[in-house]
Amino acid sequence: MEEFFARLKEHKLVQWTLGYIAVSFALLPVLDIVAERFGWSQTMVRCLIIALGTGFFVMLVIAWYHGERGAQRVTRTEHAILAVLVLLGGLVMWRIGPVAMKPVVARPVAAIPKIVVPATPVPAPVDPKSVAVLPFENLSDDKDNAYFADGMQDLILTKLADIGDLKVISRTSTAKYASHPDDLKAIAQRLGVATILEGSVQKAGNQVLINVQLIDVQTDNHLWAEAYPRTLDNIFGVEGEVAEKVADALKAKLTLPEAQAVAVVPTRNPQAYDDYLRAQHFDNEASAKGAWATDLPKAIAAYEKAVAEDPGFALAWAGLSAARTYADYFNDNRSVDNLRAAEDSARRALALAPNLAEAHVALAQVYRFKDHDYKAARDEAQRALQLRPNDADAFLKLSWMESHLGNYDAALKAGERAAALDPNDSFMAYSLALARALVGDYPGARQALMRALAIDPQNAEAYASLSRFKLVTTSDIDAAIKVLDGIPAGTPPNLSVSDQRINLLLYQRDFSEARTLAAVLAGQFVASALHTSMVRGNVEWLAGNKDQARPFYLAVVDLLGKPASDVTGYDLTSLGLACARLGRTDAAVKANREAMTLFRRSGEQAGETEALVSLAKIQLALGHATAAIDALTQAAARPGHHYILSQALLQLDPTWDPIRDDLRFQALLKPYTTQP
Repeated sequence: MEEFFARLKEHKLVQWTLGYIAVSFALLPVLDIVAERFGWSQTMVRCLIIALGTGFFVMLVIAWYHGERGAQRVTRTEHAILAVLVLLGGLVMWRIGPVAMKPVVARPVAAIPKIVVPATPVPAPVDPKSVAVLPFENLSDDKDNAYFADGMQDLILTKLADIGDLKVISRTSTAKYASHPDDLKAIAQRLGVATILEGSVQKAGNQVLINVQLIDVQTDNHLWAEAYPRTLDNIFGVEGEVAEKVADALKAKLTLPEAQAVAVVPTRNPQAYDDYLRAQHFDNEASAKGAWATDLPKAIAAYEKAVAEDPGFALAWAGLSAARTYADYFNDNRSVDNLRAAEDSARRALALAPNLAEAHVALAQVYRFKDHDYKAARDEAQRALQLRPNDADAFLKLSWMESHLGNYDAALKAGERAAALDPNDSFMAYSLALARALVGDYPGARQALMRALAIDPQNAEAYASLSRFKLVTTSDIDAAIKVLDGIPAGTPPNLSVSDQRINLLLYQRDFSEARTLAAVLAGQFVASALHTSMVRGNVEWLAGNKDQARPFYLAVVDLLGKPASDVTGYDLTSLGLACARLGRTDAAVKANREAMTLFRRSGEQAGETEALVSLAKIQLALGHATAAIDALTQAAARPGHHYILSQALLQLDPTWDPIRDDLRFQALLKPYTTQP
């Protein structure tokens, strides 16, 4: 061994080895830096490291032979030997390298479920011909002129909505933003648009200055900008000029009818114009704040002033019709006379301007609320969309009408479009959820409801539907209750939420608590006496207290003693059930038959299903179990509204306890064993 170490020392192998190792470690950080700068692949870096390892063998050979010979020259034989050693060293390092680099993978433990992280969804491409109109800034010294700036924004947006080659976001979704926000790109991303239109209005006496600019949000460049100095006597038509300029900047093509619609000047009467802008402002305030009782009468008064100043002002007549319809809908004392006045206004508008989209939407509402003629209402909504392809409100109304008529796929398609044009509206998302539920898409419905709650955490209707969908798909009463318990504090009382809580208590057979909550319901919603009386009667009936139920059912009969034109099909189904549980057989059957007649006349498929379910309850109250199951069987065979007869509701609802053990009822449950 002494001789061996002496030879090593003589050949200076130790010095060579230490020197090579020192140089190699010095090169490694340099190699890292160079690899990063030049973007070398991991394979290339790995090969260079292997080359350094292989070079160690080369160093040993050179040190041994040349240390012994004292020469600095390498012969051919030595070249061959070195090549073989390099090859062998490379193979060894290549073989060892991958093994050393393999990660250690723990064996899976059965008790720990595998977590799958979903891939980040790829954002949908944004239509380059899409635009959102932000609220116009009021630069007037008189801040009461805010209505004028709001009105100009509305008029311009409406004209843009007439252009089918554009995607135009609804005012409801842009109202929450500032006039000139800093985060334009983020806002555009949320709204799904490529451009933003900003504007300002300065009004002083008879002088008006309107500034507008179109911005490409990706580049922050101004695609177009212009100032319009006008007087109140020649301001008419500015909205059409702006719409044309925006369409030109976005290279949108206008059809001849669209060009004509954009160019129309609705009035040349300055006072009527001003009154109309005020009316629109109050209309928007009523919708945004839910101040129907205070702001809608102001809107109606302003519309009436506008048409008094200019009887040929079709746009004002259409606005008056819509305001009158909604005022009646949100009024505790509804009247057919109010709806007749709304119809008269809509027809006046159409007589003056047959191609006015607002007038067709207004008439659709009249058909819906006054005549319950959903086919005619659907046709008017479709006509409005032919004239204004970007009208989110018309799409929403079309979705409602199609669902009433049982055209659930068409309802969903219209609902999707409405939500796309009004992405920041909680009610739009909620309505989309209902449309998805009607086709059995409960995961999609839940997603839409979560979107509605993200926009408005106090959307109580969304919570009520979320709870119902949870029950329908899982039969889990506690989970459905938990959804309602998640409603934020401070959310105003809601009839749908209270109804759902009472139903869940009934499904648990907790009749005492249901009775208490029903009494609270009657105190909170005095204006809904018909509904609350029916609920209280049902609670007592299902609890087995038929005598206590009787006064409430008598109240229902008394409340429905009004002109037939005021009574809906749904009112008549309630009347029929109340009469049946009062023992009035003929009156019960007659009321239900009349309800079915109304539903069939209006084409309301969902109503027919409701009438059949109500008929089943009537037959049970009259002691006709076989007839009750016959009615349920007919209802179950109808498309849509399957959640009314889902397995969960049929199994849990105490209404069906008298026939629960019947073999025909058990067979009826089988089609619903597969959860949607």
